[in-house]
Amino acid sequence: MRARAILWSAFLVFGSGCPLEGHVWSIAGYGDSITTQATDWCGLIDAPSARTTWTCETHGIGGERAVAGVERLIEDLDADLVGSHYVVLAWGANDVRNDEAQNVLPHILAGIRAVQDAGKVPVLWKVTPRWLPIGGEPEEPDRQRNLVIRNVNEILELVADYYDVPIVDGYAVLDGSPDLFADHVHPTRGEQSGQAALAAAMQSSVYLWELAHEHAF
Repeated sequence: MRARAILWSAFLVFGSGCPLEGHVWSIAGYGDSITTQATDWCGLIDAPSARTTWTCETHGIGGERAVAGVERLIEDLDADLVGSHYVVLAWGANDVRNDEAQNVLPHILAGIRAVQDAGKVPVLWKVTPRWLPIGGEPEEPDRQRNLVIRNVNEILELVADYYDVPIVDGYAVLDGSPDLFADHVHPTRGEQSGQAALAAAMQSSVYLWELAHEHAF
């Protein structure tokens, strides 16, 4: 999945016949510590070519759970503080870690409705896996959490289908790649390769959704 996302991103930027020239994409990243790196996504996307422009807002807060995050998102939308057209909803990791996975769905649903009511497009984000960095399988507590995460992600995929919104498979991008992890959770080891993979997956998900709905061009 990670390789496919990166290849697709390269195809979008360099491939012939892709109507990207001059198009501006605006993304607001809401969520936990994974989305505190959202400003890096745009730099990583823009690096290969100037043919298309991505602008990113970073609204991630480390350790945040879905209930607090969606409340914050709704307050920002009501105050007209979200300028981007696409709004990433990337909570769940901390809910699972605190044995509160049951809280993810109702608050993500509330977030979807709030974003759509504001005339914007919600982008769902599958919860990323937990890994023991620098080689090796996840330790037992993280193995159990990954089972819960996969269940949450299956529900998120159904929700994305029902509401007809983009979804980024961050789990598949990072699964089986402990070399990308600086710790059990954050794919920030090395030269931003984990963030680059997430950026490519986000780019391809949004682009494919726009293309399917004939919104982009």
